[in-house]
Amino acid sequence: MYNYCKLRKKSRIKQHWTVMEDEVAHEIEYACRPISGKMAVTIDGETFGLSSKFLFFGLARREAFRVGDTQALLAVARNGKAQVLIKGKPIEEN
Repeated sequence: MYNYCKLRKKSRIKQHWTVMEDEVAHEIEYACRPISGKMAVTIDGETFGLSSKFLFFGLARREAFRVGDTQALLAVARNGKAQVLIKGKPIEEN
């Protein structure tokens, strides 16, 4: 019998970025379950849920947010992986 719990853990996507602004480090974490469509972004310890009313497969989306005083964009690809963009440039993932 296949262990369903292992499958569920493997289907999660978690990504992490550190953004420097005026010598202050801001932590950004993105978590997603592509099958259920549940997504959350945590910015400096505060979590924001991103709603999706249907299965996540094949849907790309963009969400604007602020990191300190800087405008940023979370770009989620169809496969569930995300990028953080600041001034149109991607931030390297940790």
